[in-house]
Amino acid sequence: MKLDELARHSSLDARVSVSHLDLPPIDEHTPRRPWTPVVAGVAVTALVVGGLAVLVRDRSGGDAPASAESVLPTVVEVPRLGLAVDGWSVTFAEELGASNGAADAPTFVYYGTAGSDDPFGAGDLLIGAFADADDAPSSPESPDEETIELRGTTATVSSGTDQGLPVDATSIMWSERDADGAAAEIVLVSRAFDAVRLAQIAEELSIDVSAAAVTPADDLGLDHVATASGTPFDALRGTSEGFVVAYQSSDGRDFVIISTARGELAREAAALRWWSEEVQDIDVSGRPGVRATFAESMPDLGPIVAWSPADGVVATVSSFGLDASVDRVELAATAFEIDDATWALYLDATEASRAGADEFDEIFGQSEGSVDETEYRWVLGLQGENLCFNLQVGDRGTGSCQERAAIEIPVGGARTVDNAFGSTLANVVIAADPSVDEVQPTQGEYDVARVEADGLSWFVAIGDTSVQPSFDVIVDGVVVDTIEA
Repeated sequence: MKLDELARHSSLDARVSVSHLDLPPIDEHTPRRPWTPVVAGVAVTALVVGGLAVLVRDRSGGDAPASAESVLPTVVEVPRLGLAVDGWSVTFAEELGASNGAADAPTFVYYGTAGSDDPFGAGDLLIGAFADADDAPSSPESPDEETIELRGTTATVSSGTDQGLPVDATSIMWSERDADGAAAEIVLVSRAFDAVRLAQIAEELSIDVSAAAVTPADDLGLDHVATASGTPFDALRGTSEGFVVAYQSSDGRDFVIISTARGELAREAAALRWWSEEVQDIDVSGRPGVRATFAESMPDLGPIVAWSPADGVVATVSSFGLDASVDRVELAATAFEIDDATWALYLDATEASRAGADEFDEIFGQSEGSVDETEYRWVLGLQGENLCFNLQVGDRGTGSCQERAAIEIPVGGARTVDNAFGSTLANVVIAADPSVDEVQPTQGEYDVARVEADGLSWFVAIGDTSVQPSFDVIVDGVVVDTIEA
């Protein structure tokens, strides 16, 4: 299983555990919510690929050793920040509280040389731990993987190229169980240590399986540098207390998220340095910051800008699809404090967005069912001039909208217009020319429903999020195109 999948899975659970952060449609007269859902200002490695961002709780300062970078002032006033993006719509705004986390979010603990400008240059270790290994997804076996016996079980040894990790990294992953039957997924990753040394470190770990807490031996020879929870690094998410605002471009293709939260820039930057090909020290409006790029490890994610607008506060600007020519540092420099009246409008718009089926002007199709004993129901239709899709998972839901006029389908073709995630379900809405007979998922097991409406065929697929499918578009029994969800 890939480390990015581990993080994705936990983030999906976290997303459903904080239902008030879901983003159903916003009507024509309020700031519109994005078609590809953006939730609470964070993106974890694999979620970037899925076009989704997820909020999870920061557990830094828990079982990991304390470090100078993690010591925060007792009381820090976190500002509400927005961005000056002309022509863009505010699609989501939320105040984040300490209760927003998921109890089983994974932890990522980094070891290196504390206080160094190059904290991982002389040696590094990343320990990831995810509670409840039974729910963790598995990935197809790679020819470059091998298995070893470790701690009384079987572990998988992989290279960075297998896992979406830095190409020079080696990892060992296994499931750990205690006497009570509790399970946790553990992964060790390092550029400096080979598989033999990682196995030695693994054998000497102290592991509290029920808490998914992992502590290395005292003679590791590395300092604790940073801790993140829910995602591999904190700079891609809103943390435990703060604010987040998401923006969508006028054409619906690009997204920018700004979050502010309690945090320490040095700790954020240290974790970013482990993942990023390049981290530069920058200045944002006279305050210190960093710019991190992920062209190789996460190509769909634009550069991240994180800075400290005030002591004890970290602000982050992240983007999806934004043109590379846009200077993210200059964009961050447009940040302004949102006044009470404007913030109230943002919150009202977000609350008003939670539309149910009775708020559709025209319903194209709706259905319900269950996948892996998880009940779901969905509705596809129009709200004003927008095509909207709502997915309800249990008592929690999500949804999205896009201007119907913007959906242009080539003759005999199809395109994916929505790809959103719930706890264990994914929905993929595919718009197709009426001549298309069938859309067949080529990976995974999905329930596919066909809806004929508004001059097009619409295909809704519900299935297990552990597989990201591609779809064959079929006309008269012939595959005319294959599209990625």
